[in-house]
Amino acid sequence: LGSDDHRLCSLEGVDICVFRIGGDNVGNQVIRNTFDYSGSAGETFVVHANIRGSSIPVNRFGFRVTLTDTVGGVSQNINLIAPSGTYLFTVIAQPFTANINFDQVTITGGTSGANGTMWVDDVYLLPNP
Repeated sequence: LGSDDHRLCSLEGVDICVFRIGGDNVGNQVIRNTFDYSGSAGETFVVHANIRGSSIPVNRFGFRVTLTDTVGGVSQNINLIAPSGTYLFTVIAQPFTANINFDQVTITGGTSGANGTMWVDDVYLLPNP
């Protein structure tokens, strides 16, 4: 993240903490969390985020969930694309089915070298019964 990107705990009088990700139209700006979690092919999940956007270009901000089999060296990517435009906090969610056995999960959020700003809260991955 760039120097202007940081954790904000008071945004327009709302008592929540969010991360601000601002694009610079050059490099990728991302936040990332990797954790150990084992699952099997065929399991279903939903990735969820509460986001606010300002001047978000089409298909340039969002999230990627990567399921990885660290022993076999294979992975599966699931993309959750932020809507374009300017808007108040909006929930975006994407259900998916794992197509590999995995032992590690990475969630990455941000921009791929675009302008615009995204505020992020409540990013999580849950089993989808």
